[in-house]
Amino acid sequence: MSTSSTGSFTAALLACGAAVLLLCAAPLFIADGDASVAGVLPYALAFAPYLHLLSRLARPGGAAGRGEEKALHLRLIVLFALLMTAVSVLAPAVLEDDMYRYVWDGRVLASGVNPYAHAPDSFALRALRDEAVYPNINYPYVPTIYPPAAQLVFAAVYKAAGSGLTAFKAVFAAFHLATVPVVVRLLDRLAMDRRLVVAYAWNPLVLKEAAGSGHVDTLAVFLLTASLLLLIEGRALRAAVLYGLAVGAKLFALALLPLYVKRTGLRGTAAAGATLALLYLPFTATAPAVLSPFEGLITYFEHWLFNPGPFDAVRLALTPFAADPYVAARLVCAASVLALSLYAAVRDDGRKATLVRGFFHVVAALVLLSPVVAPWYMLWFAPLLSLRPSRAWTALTALALLSYVFTARGADLPALRLLEFGIFAALLAGEGGFRRKGGLREGTG
Repeated sequence: MSTSSTGSFTAALLACGAAVLLLCAAPLFIADGDASVAGVLPYALAFAPYLHLLSRLARPGGAAGRGEEKALHLRLIVLFALLMTAVSVLAPAVLEDDMYRYVWDGRVLASGVNPYAHAPDSFALRALRDEAVYPNINYPYVPTIYPPAAQLVFAAVYKAAGSGLTAFKAVFAAFHLATVPVVVRLLDRLAMDRRLVVAYAWNPLVLKEAAGSGHVDTLAVFLLTASLLLLIEGRALRAAVLYGLAVGAKLFALALLPLYVKRTGLRGTAAAGATLALLYLPFTATAPAVLSPFEGLITYFEHWLFNPGPFDAVRLALTPFAADPYVAARLVCAASVLALSLYAAVRDDGRKATLVRGFFHVVAALVLLSPVVAPWYMLWFAPLLSLRPSRAWTALTALALLSYVFTARGADLPALRLLEFGIFAALLAGEGGFRRKGGLREGTG
């Protein structure tokens, strides 16, 4: 390895880090950027230096260095990640309103009322309404969709900071930052270059959704990534408890249940189930009906549709044969994810790399086949891009920003969706499907 090669990568790291940092700060200075696509543009532009750095890291000899030099690179990556996250928290949330629901749910629970019992527009909650939060709540006629672990965090933040949106953003950004050292430790366990954490820590979409928008998904992602680490380290029972908490934060983690049953056994499965039950129990006990904690979710699963990709292709294919192609497509896509999850569990041979591959395939497929492909759903598999590098899936995190055009216009643009998923499909085909040449090898772990 040459000193010039190491110095060149250090210079690239500093230059790309500074560029991403400045672009993350740009929304602070864009007039009305929170209500237009202009506020998203800096994050889109930040993909240029970010992708350049990833290409340098992947290039043979492009990121060579001795142990102390790699340690310096890792410290710089973490430092820049802290700064990028901080400025994104301070920047306005661009084309987002989910945080108002977080604040509202926290306010309701902090006042001693079950947030699953009433929709925000319910007469029973009229005393909690204000002019800053309540008018901005999305779908106020639908009860909350967020699971109990998320509700407990909402209430804790509300009790500590009131209705301040920045405080909520800071808390969920902190979960993103907490995921960074977990990814580093996973890289160690897989005998991979620790600097690959940059694929997660500096991803502009992750910074936008985790810190700029403060999505609660970071809570579930942190818990699930920590659970994966514990599984790899052989601490199955603790991994199962964290898995139960992750499901209690965001239900997407349920898709991984077959893998957890395989890896943790009956005892671990029972521990995960008991953890989830304990989270739901207080809310179920005070709900007007047994299904009250799931009423909002049922509405979401039945009616929500946003930026669909392959789901829309399935719907169109089923239209001549199904009375309700939307319902039929939901069933087909859900069955496909379940089949993939079961297949991953059956093929799990106990190796670390096999587990990581199974996690990635299931979560990525869940996002891709969903009738709602919101940009923040990319957070679900984002940490795995450090463990299983992929040009196609990394590109999808950038292409997902196109969906903000739909949000700004308030209307779907099928041609733009075709571009978004068409580019992704072409890149994925070039990688041979899910198998990334040069990525995490089968024999690792």
